[in-house]
Amino acid sequence: MPRRRPTPPPLDPDDRMLWERVAEQAKPLRRKAPVAAEVPPRSEAPRAAKKKRPVQARKAEPAVTAKPPPLGAIDHRLTQRLGRGLRQVEARIDLHGMRQGEAQEALYGFLTRAQLRGLGLVLVITGKGSVSAREEAGFMPDRDVGILRRALPQWLALPRFRPLVVGFAPAHRRHGGEGAVYVQIRRAAKRG
Repeated sequence: MPRRRPTPPPLDPDDRMLWERVAEQAKPLRRKAPVAAEVPPRSEAPRAAKKKRPVQARKAEPAVTAKPPPLGAIDHRLTQRLGRGLRQVEARIDLHGMRQGEAQEALYGFLTRAQLRGLGLVLVITGKGSVSAREEAGFMPDRDVGILRRALPQWLALPRFRPLVVGFAPAHRRHGGEGAVYVQIRRAAKRG
């Protein structure tokens, strides 16, 4: 048999007056419930109260922000047409010899201008990484070889680039193969 809690002693007049002042100044957290003029002693409360689920605090919802459009792959037929020479690249940028920071800024400016000009497909040349750097890397082949080539897909997935880019794909041999990437430009949103 469960233990019963001892009932608290009834409030004296000073405590009751203090409780009423506090109750008048209290503001409800969620829903408005009428404030009882007098708090009944515990003995008058119903004995068999239903168990209520604990109220879970709602998680703070993040501010509504425009989600960047998804990044996809370029249509396979388009890359085939580019490889066969049936479709031309409309502009190109060569990032050779640039440091990562300046290459990323140059790429962002290039893609922004391409979108403003209404271009649909551009070529980004990163280079494959030098053969001598691969030989120097020895047993650590990924060390500092083709940094821009590896970083480009990560840059294009950044929220800052997403409104500019529909998708990307490795370039055909005639356009640089592993050292270049086709980037499809998203049409600029109409303003006004």
